Amino acid sequence: MTALRFNILSIAVLALCCCVSMAETPDFGNNWQNAHLFNADESFVEGVLDAGGDVDWLKFIPSPQSIYAVTCINPESNYKEFQIFSANKYNSMICEITSDESIFNTSCTFYIYCETAAPIFIKAYDGAGSYEIAAMLEQSFALDSYPDICSSPYSITLTGAITVVEGVIDNADIANPDKDCFTFDAVSHHKYRIYCTGIDSTNVRIDVLDENGKELQSNKDEVTYLSESGADCRIRIESQNRSHWKLGNYYQLVIEDLGYISDDHSDCFDFATTINTDSSTVSGSLDYLTSLDNDEDIFVFDCPGTRLYRFNYHADSTSLKLLKMYNSGYYDVLESFHKSSFPYFELDPNSSFEFSVEEPGPVYIKIYTENSSIGDGEYYFSIEDLGQIGDNYSNDPLAPTPITSANTTKAGTVVFASDGAAADYFTFNAQEGKIYKIRLYQPFGSEDSKIKYAMYEDIYQSPLIESYVDKYFAAPEDKTYTFRISPNHSLVRNQGSYYEFTIEEAGSFTDNQPSSWTQAMHLVNDGSTFNASIDYSTNLNYDLDYYSFTAPSDGTYTITGTEYISGSLWFRLFSKKTYDSPGLFEVSGSDSASYNLTAGEYILKVEHDNPHGQRTGNYQITVESPPFFCGDLDHPYPPGDINQDCITDLSDYSLLASDWLTCTDPNPPCNYAP
Repeated sequence: MTALRFNILSIAVLALCCCVSMAETPDFGNNWQNAHLFNADESFVEGVLDAGGDVDWLKFIPSPQSIYAVTCINPESNYKEFQIFSANKYNSMICEITSDESIFNTSCTFYIYCETAAPIFIKAYDGAGSYEIAAMLEQSFALDSYPDICSSPYSITLTGAITVVEGVIDNADIANPDKDCFTFDAVSHHKYRIYCTGIDSTNVRIDVLDENGKELQSNKDEVTYLSESGADCRIRIESQNRSHWKLGNYYQLVIEDLGYISDDHSDCFDFATTINTDSSTVSGSLDYLTSLDNDEDIFVFDCPGTRLYRFNYHADSTSLKLLKMYNSGYYDVLESFHKSSFPYFELDPNSSFEFSVEEPGPVYIKIYTENSSIGDGEYYFSIEDLGQIGDNYSNDPLAPTPITSANTTKAGTVVFASDGAAADYFTFNAQEGKIYKIRLYQPFGSEDSKIKYAMYEDIYQSPLIESYVDKYFAAPEDKTYTFRISPNHSLVRNQGSYYEFTIEEAGSFTDNQPSSWTQAMHLVNDGSTFNASIDYSTNLNYDLDYYSFTAPSDGTYTITGTEYISGSLWFRLFSKKTYDSPGLFEVSGSDSASYNLTAGEYILKVEHDNPHGQRTGNYQITVESPPFFCGDLDHPYPPGDINQDCITDLSDYSLLASDWLTCTDPNPPCNYAP
């Protein structure tokens, strides 16, 4: 189509020279139902917006299937807003077909396509003062008849570097919005840019589909496409989803041939580039980026089975590339080392990691990018064979392989079998007073691992620790623990499940206060301060301190804590007799809490709010009782104080004498019941 042209200046001059002078400028309708009708014959209509939010509506009746230019002029030194709407074919409602345009002491021109003879409405509002509006027929353009079904699209013949196809998305029938489907004969290794241009009322999108009609990309303004095999590209043009019923969708579909793109390595597994595992450098590059199917480079090497390898990589620091590995069954070699939601490895510009492969056969390496704007460019890598791996560790939890001393590494694999992955079991004798670090190293390994370990005191009970990252435990006594190395998920095939398991000696500890309920240290309750400390921090058997104190009588007791540790302490109070908890409070700096207690014995438990955070340090405790009195649990009545007046005197002797030789027969007539 000939490019749309309209000389705005000539319209302005025409307005000034040829406009019919009006004795009085009318105030046009303030809604679309009573809009002022004018002719689309290039002549200007002058209107005035009153101060205080006046709105004017004007309309013209277009010739169907035509493109119109609507020019709006604002001669005032303020802003005015202009917006264009179209009535539906029943004239029962209108819809916006252009965004509003704000102009200041200037003019603007809208180009709109009119499918039907339904009126076109112009809304003027905002700043007060005069304005002028004109409309003119720019060009007629008949509705097209491109197929709506992409199984039989219209075939576009490419006519050089740029091919343009004009069309209209006909939405006059709101219930059945139009779609136009196209295809073109792509040339192998040619990159194409596919996009739409339009006029102000155009509201279309591009969808790209495969030959079965499945959407590969949708709701795009522009798509780039390259097929190594020269497969055809299918394109669907339709209205934006949110506005299917909008009218005026004239568009130009542009297909730009960007030329031949060379590719140094195949995207296909069947034609993968063979490489060696002798540390020799392999060079490559991602040669093109597209909205669909970016360049991928696939390599292959042969693995004799149960081998450990190192992958070394280098690329330009601005080049974002991703990595996947597959074995002969196309199982992900690295699946043991990443989360399922991130089934790839992002390659740092200079990176190196180890990985293992269990099954013999070809191993495929795919280097690619999912970013359509960054990731192309050169890269280099090598594969180094580190040797055979494997183990003969026990798979029987009742006969685990002993780890005879700390700091001994057990290297093995969690072998996959048809009935699941066979776990490896170990046993270790921990020594009282020592702290140990559990370390599970995995090639390529990180916190995203799918291999884990579990620590048991009794293999038939729940694990004490279950993790895939380093953990610490303390041994308060000599004890034997069992460890299990297994998949993090039972459904994981666990290719490449090589590991190195070590229990390292990480120091020793002493405990200044008891860490058990039964050995709780007794505190005085007279308000004096007791100094204590958190002596060690581990993931299991971490330091916590137990104290006991007596509440000699019913009343209010205040416990004060002061911590000198990075973080907070928790003070938890329990009844020694009933085990219920009157309460707890957090100590950050210095804090206290008061409790109404009944007379009895109580246990106070002190622990860090983050006991696994390797935080230790000093703290203080103060327990304050209500005023003491004779006869409470800490201050019993004196011996012989029969009348419990806290004095042993003749009155007590008198009471004793009055009952001297009193009948003690439990049967009548005494009926004595002690």
